[in-house]
Amino acid sequence: MVAEALSAPRDQRASETAVSMAEAGLCVFPVDYLSKLPACPYDCVVNPRTGKRENCGRLHASTGRDVVRKMFEHFGDAEINFGIDLRRSRLVVCDADTPGQVESFYDHLKQVSGVDAEALRSLCLPTVLTPGLESGRHKDGGHWYYVLPDGYELPSSIDNTAVYLPLDGRRPEKGQPDHRAVLMYGDFYVVAPPSVRQEGSYELRSAVRVAPHWVTHAIERTYQAKRERNERTKERAALSEGRGLSAVKAWASNTRWDELMKPEGWSPREDLESCGCPTWMRPGDDLTADKSAVGHESGCEFKPDTDGWVHFWSATAEAWYGCNDLSKMDFYMASKELDRDNPVHVQLAKSELGITETYGLLSPEGKALGEAAGAEVLAVTDNPGSVAAADGVGTERRNGRRTVSLTSAAEIKIRPVHWTWAGRLAAGTLGLIGGREGVGKSTWSYQFAADLTRGRVEGVHCGVPKSVIIVATEDSWEHTIAPRLMAAEADLERVFRADVTTKEGLRCALSLPDDIRGVCDAVREVDAALILLDPLLSRVDPGLDTHKDADVRRALEPLVEMADECGAAVLGLIHLNKSTKVDVVTSMMASRAFAAVARSVFAVIKDPDDESVRLLGQPKNNLGRDAQPTLKFKIESTQVAMTEEGPVLTGQLQWLDEIESRSIDEVMREAASQDEDGRNRTVEAAEWLEDFLHSVGGSAASSDVKQAGDAEGHSMSTLQRARKRIKVTSESVGFPSRSYWSLPGTKPQVEPSCSKS
Repeated sequence: MVAEALSAPRDQRASETAVSMAEAGLCVFPVDYLSKLPACPYDCVVNPRTGKRENCGRLHASTGRDVVRKMFEHFGDAEINFGIDLRRSRLVVCDADTPGQVESFYDHLKQVSGVDAEALRSLCLPTVLTPGLESGRHKDGGHWYYVLPDGYELPSSIDNTAVYLPLDGRRPEKGQPDHRAVLMYGDFYVVAPPSVRQEGSYELRSAVRVAPHWVTHAIERTYQAKRERNERTKERAALSEGRGLSAVKAWASNTRWDELMKPEGWSPREDLESCGCPTWMRPGDDLTADKSAVGHESGCEFKPDTDGWVHFWSATAEAWYGCNDLSKMDFYMASKELDRDNPVHVQLAKSELGITETYGLLSPEGKALGEAAGAEVLAVTDNPGSVAAADGVGTERRNGRRTVSLTSAAEIKIRPVHWTWAGRLAAGTLGLIGGREGVGKSTWSYQFAADLTRGRVEGVHCGVPKSVIIVATEDSWEHTIAPRLMAAEADLERVFRADVTTKEGLRCALSLPDDIRGVCDAVREVDAALILLDPLLSRVDPGLDTHKDADVRRALEPLVEMADECGAAVLGLIHLNKSTKVDVVTSMMASRAFAAVARSVFAVIKDPDDESVRLLGQPKNNLGRDAQPTLKFKIESTQVAMTEEGPVLTGQLQWLDEIESRSIDEVMREAASQDEDGRNRTVEAAEWLEDFLHSVGGSAASSDVKQAGDAEGHSMSTLQRARKRIKVTSESVGFPSRSYWSLPGTKPQVEPSCSKS
């Protein structure tokens, strides 16, 4: 019904179109023609400072037929546009207009579905084509409409938060365009067909879909991250109150927004917000465009108890600064790319602004807050030049909340390395398994986990079945993960899915570093030997930038400490990018800190000589030897169960006896050095080699093969690649030993030699 309501012809009376939208469950309101601004049908709000009518039409949004009809009939036969309130319509809308945003949207769909991005472009068209701001800018993009499933409710505290796709995408640098797609929900609204703007019309293109799991998961994950950021802000504010730190408040009260925003390229607009505070345009935008932000000053009637805050209306500006509401100090720190949760950065900002804190005697409540944060409590004596520690701790003043301690190397108890996988993955450490999408890294990872549950892994747990904990959100447990574990013959009683529930009862994804302590408790509860993070980047707090080393280390270093404390190995799956780099470590997506913090790095790639074969190698092994053999395996389809709905099929790993003599990096370098002509030469050599061996009975001395091949123009390296391509075996037989090449299923025919007597 929603799609039918959105497909109404433009020449239909506006009130009839709006009523059909309301009957379809859409919460609709009028929008000014050729605009995106709500239109008020009742002239009910006038700003006393400007004398102008405010655009408050959205306040009257409704799903009631009579209310909607009356609202739109107010405009008579005049042209009018249509707005939809997302929260009350139970809609989530993905906004991807520019080519970069469209590519980000389809890349995210590819990550969560495993379907090729090009195929998705034809399978998942935008619900609504939107008009562009300029010619060619909104190519193949628009709005994708998703209806929330029955029974699913957004948290009541969700406001106009946005989710950026992909979830681990990098924030744009300030002043640069944002190429991430945006999921809008909560208090957002959209302009809907058959509306018209100066640039063109809104047109229905495809169906309205029920929101899949990845949509609700993205919302819950972002909500959790924002809630935790707000909690940290409250804790900082409470700590400041308890310690009597009023200097920042005094600075904020005496500093106007134009002193902070103009130096950063923001431009003031002529119109004011209804509270009388100034509105602003983001850097690079024309002043005729919609407002990007409102800078509320100290004592604003909206929040009179604050010292001023800025609210971003622009999703791009929100992306630059990391959230949609900032205090003056937080805005200054974000502008200078300082971390507001880092005490060192906070102190640096205060120094730059000339803010000097005054420490007074603490109340019991303030002292408790300070001690809870690990702060050293100080009191000012009558002599300004000397400082005495509270509670008689001593006379030396420490620097803030941090102290430096020294430990002699002689006091450190050394320990041997214990191996979860002998010589390759140490217990209590972080390992990475990299590979491109669809290459088989997940299949191998679940096989490894299954072998641990059966005690089949050579190492400290060999012969002792152990539990494993899996944190995976992209793949379905019912359709993908459980069948893979069954195919790998896992003890399913020892495999545990890890979920996180907030104190509000909201289920969300595990996030690093926030859930470290909970993971440690879970490891001890089930005596787990492995924590599998699939994929690792999705486990990093959305508030951290996975392309910045400092942010990545902030997430991973507590994870490594937890692993060492609990004795469990952590294995994180990570994608390799499509660059032309020929080594695994530098090909990994996001920051290089991922590989730097990990003690072991594995990789799965396709064998360039036989793409049905996978190579598993280890380009990094800090605690063991580097020259570990490169293993080979195949993935074959198998049926693991027959259900009432039909057979359940999945991929099953099959190890191959042959071991690759080259390292993973060597294989990648050789594959990169082969041009199309080189690959054609390998195919020709393979055909010649197969014919030659057939002609001599299926087996021949390798020296004879090489001599004959050279006569035909095939080099030794090409013959070696051809041998692997058609599975020709090489073995040494006889005395003295001689090497023979043989077709599969053929044994060398060696005439007995006579020894001299």
